[in-house]
Amino acid sequence: MATQVANIRLNPDPMRLFVRQWARFEARLNGLTVPRVNWSVREGTAAGIVAGDGTYTAPQTVGFYHLDATSVDDPEVGGSLVIQVVATQDLYDYGGAILPKPKVTLIWLGARDDFAGAVDDFHGFLGGVNGSAWLSVLDQYTRGDKAEVTFAGEIFEPAPGRAAPLLDPGPRICSVLARHGLSPDPGTIYSLMVAAATTRVAYHAVTLCGAVQVPIIVLSLPSAGAIQDGACGGRLTPAQKMVRSFSHELAETITDPHPFTAWADIYGQEVADDCAHATCVAFPAGSYSLTMLLSNAAQGCAP
Repeated sequence: MATQVANIRLNPDPMRLFVRQWARFEARLNGLTVPRVNWSVREGTAAGIVAGDGTYTAPQTVGFYHLDATSVDDPEVGGSLVIQVVATQDLYDYGGAILPKPKVTLIWLGARDDFAGAVDDFHGFLGGVNGSAWLSVLDQYTRGDKAEVTFAGEIFEPAPGRAAPLLDPGPRICSVLARHGLSPDPGTIYSLMVAAATTRVAYHAVTLCGAVQVPIIVLSLPSAGAIQDGACGGRLTPAQKMVRSFSHELAETITDPHPFTAWADIYGQEVADDCAHATCVAFPAGSYSLTMLLSNAAQGCAP
């Protein structure tokens, strides 16, 4: 989207802004800030206004505009940046890898009974998610493919100790796979499930197992004392909260497994970050409170 002329690079590059939003740019030459720059908007004031310090204010009309910078000391040296001005909180495809048909392996740190019913809830979720209205929201982000999840199995490992800090989950996942004679698979999401931790944990990332980079999710079982109402009626149990958190991280791992390189909004938020509410989704095993997802097609949260 961005172009570079001569030796000046505008930072950040590329750029999207909301209508009437502003951002300050700086020009760099060989990695160093150029102190004296003439700034201009190629399409004129209807395309926005730029101040002498590089602060650009977007117009109230959406479109693609060009911000130009020229060195005062050497007018032959210049650079330009394409700015897209948008009006809605859409997700944009930044071109990174996606994972439309992942397998999922659950690694439970603790015994089945330590997870307060979460094991059965996860089986029901993973067994019923395909074909659901919830998962279908992601089809618009899978570049012509259809989102589909395969439950590849689970491993139960001894718990590290009550209220133990969760350190280096990536190497821990890799060591579990090695002990069980399993080769790391970049098409499998390995979800590390912790029955007890010092803090609540819920995130997705990637880790290296040897030379193989694999997507991971790390989740802790929420405490029973934290009250949260469910979308299907009543208050959520710790196990149900864990499933809801997993739905959040699973959707983001499918659409942006290497965080902030594939589908994200202009602020770096992913598909499940912008929608604070849950939705009640009926599966064969029962109804689940799942994270709502940002849908470009619906211009809001869905389903």
